[in-house]
Amino acid sequence: MKAFFSIVIALFVLTGFAQKQRVDYEKVNKTVKATYYYQDNATIEKVGFFNAKGDIDGTWTSYDLEGKITVIANYKNGKKDGVWQYYKPTVINIVTYKNNKIIAVHKKEVAL
Repeated sequence: MKAFFSIVIALFVLTGFAQKQRVDYEKVNKTVKATYYYQDNATIEKVGFFNAKGDIDGTWTSYDLEGKITVIANYKNGKKDGVWQYYKPTVINIVTYKNNKIIAVHKKEVAL
């Protein structure tokens, strides 16, 4: 039991020193736009929206540390819904979701 409490205390101490992620929120009509930053607090990691109920909703875009798009995702009331695009150096993987279920998958070659 002592070991358990020691581990719990160690985790609290370690997480206390962890750098917190910066998130900016902006009200846009009936939604809230959220912008998440990498730990440098200057480079955008992802941007997207929450609906009035607080569910993830609409288009979310994720970026790498260089600012290049890595994923464009679509949600509807907290569920994956619509086309998702996963960007790789030579291909874009395209996955279509409906109510959190995969409907179709294909890829598009990218010219360098």
